[in-house]
Amino acid sequence: MRTQAVEFVVDIIDYTQVATKDQNIKPDDSDTLHFELCDMLIENNLFQMASIALEKVIDQHSSKYLLTKAKIRTMQGIYEEATQALDELLQKNQDNYDAWVMRGHAFYLHGNLFDSEESYIKAIRLNPTNKDQEVQERLGIVYAKRKAWKDAKTVFLKCCKERVSTTAWFYLGQSMLRMGELSQAEDAITQANILDNTNPNIWGLMCILCLSTGADRLS
Repeated sequence: MRTQAVEFVVDIIDYTQVATKDQNIKPDDSDTLHFELCDMLIENNLFQMASIALEKVIDQHSSKYLLTKAKIRTMQGIYEEATQALDELLQKNQDNYDAWVMRGHAFYLHGNLFDSEESYIKAIRLNPTNKDQEVQERLGIVYAKRKAWKDAKTVFLKCCKERVSTTAWFYLGQSMLRMGELSQAEDAITQANILDNTNPNIWGLMCILCLSTGADRLS
């Protein structure tokens, strides 16, 4: 089935190329067709085919091309090429919110916490009214991975106030636990457990909390 899908996509790409030449389709219209094809392929996790379709785009330095390339490369796990595409875009437009967010994701997945943090902060500062929960939570997780517990606590407190999220309550509890705020940590971890009582990480964190409080829990 997947082989048939690949052959079908190749036929579409070839047809688009022929139609562009025979019917004198304008370059912008041709690029639009290829971008729509890329979007469809990405939605179906056909990243290799999406990459082939993308290479047929005429303007390979447009913001749309660079963003699409970065998305495909990130999904493929080719993070260096993803960030290179985004850096090229940001050289021309430093205020592109989506590019900073995607750059943060690519660096995060690549394990580069410093550049990931920088990118997320830049995105949030560009659009402070945009309550993008994923961006805020990912920034908080970066702080937690760097053991910057105070910063992580600040981010996740904000997340918990704006939206119900198991992830936010879990990391808020972890941050408070690491800071020695055991009572508040228990409240946060309990809230996370209410939202998802089958999550082993939450139960593990609760065990650490119980061990941290020691004899006080027996009184």
